[in-house]
Amino acid sequence: MTQNKPLGPPWTVLKILEWTTQFFEKKNLDSPRLDAEILLANVLKLERVMLYANFDRPMEDLELATYKKAIKRRGANEPIAYITGTRGFWNFDFIVDSRVLIPRPDTERLVEIVLERIKPTTLGEGKIVDVGTGSGAIAVCLKSECLDAEVIGVDISEDALDVARENAKTIGFDVDFKRSDLLQSCEGPFDIVVSNPPYVSEKDKAILSADIIEHEPHLALFAEDGLAIYRRLIPDAFSKLKSGGFIALEIGYDQGSKVVQLCSDSGFINVELAKDYGDNERVVSAFKP
Repeated sequence: MTQNKPLGPPWTVLKILEWTTQFFEKKNLDSPRLDAEILLANVLKLERVMLYANFDRPMEDLELATYKKAIKRRGANEPIAYITGTRGFWNFDFIVDSRVLIPRPDTERLVEIVLERIKPTTLGEGKIVDVGTGSGAIAVCLKSECLDAEVIGVDISEDALDVARENAKTIGFDVDFKRSDLLQSCEGPFDIVVSNPPYVSEKDKAILSADIIEHEPHLALFAEDGLAIYRRLIPDAFSKLKSGGFIALEIGYDQGSKVVQLCSDSGFINVELAKDYGDNERVVSAFKP
């Protein structure tokens, strides 16, 4: 009579985290332990902090198989947000995938600047357009703070607009999304034009991480010398804004003075340059006389 070979020790939460961290370290990922924890918490449907209360919990076969797929994707430089399918921004979790750029914390500064310089209580039933809306994060967040305003999100990518519509519906705010090459298909006048446009110069591709270059949509990232979209958008926004209207633009870390000049040259006044919380120049804003 033959005996079954004894099984090895089970894969516990702690054991799989330690193994994954070492694997990600060998892949030279920037935050191996954090990545391992985020992916495992997503698979187990737990808050990340709860992993520490479940270190001795054995992993089930299906959980291990699902986690293994996530590890493989992250090991191939796929961004965490695309693997989990969501990214936190402002007060909400947004659906994201490879059709849209992943919302960054720095872009929350753009939303803040709009709300600081245009008080929602005075905007009333004003009209806001988010140009290059992508996942819809900026448009949805502004709608959540300016409930009486009409908010429109435009993008040249129908795939991106599909994601934006899904986010607005899931989160629960009424935003109108439409296809447009910048403001070409938009009828003003607007109270606010806001945009986080493609602003990475083609020559700067080499300095971006593999996560970005290999997986995020280049259409939402690159713009020739980095300023091409601003040269088109700023004068068009000026023509479609109401008198007293407001523009706010996210910029690259070294583009502040040039975008400020483009705004001034187009007729905008009270042009301001604001930094993000990493002390990088991040937002240019201005008013139409």
